[in-house]
Amino acid sequence: MSATRRTGKCGRSPSRRPDGKPLSRSPQSEPWAELREEALAHPEAQEAYEATRIRFELGRAVRERREALGMTQAQLAEAAGLQQPAVARFEAGGTMPTLPLLERFASAPGMRLSVGFEPLDRAS
Repeated sequence: MSATRRTGKCGRSPSRRPDGKPLSRSPQSEPWAELREEALAHPEAQEAYEATRIRFELGRAVRERREALGMTQAQLAEAAGLQQPAVARFEAGGTMPTLPLLERFASAPGMRLSVGFEPLDRAS
């Protein structure tokens, strides 16, 4: 049997034993949803998750607008006075931007930044 066949695609572990039977999960493994729920039960984790969600949503909004306009990251970066890697990090949710930086990201593709507050019971 070749190395590719033993390890599966991309070097991952095989999903079947050599005899063809499926590998069983270890008793300690849990579905991702259960692990996530357990982790988010901690207030610190909830705060970190919310901060990550906000960064991701901001980046997604800019990326969607940029793509709708047919702009590249380099073109958006030039229009905003930034470097392309900064745009890539922002769009991926890798940075928590300041308000002035958000204004630059908004104006470069022809948007207006709108910041507001809403009650937590209505927030998504």
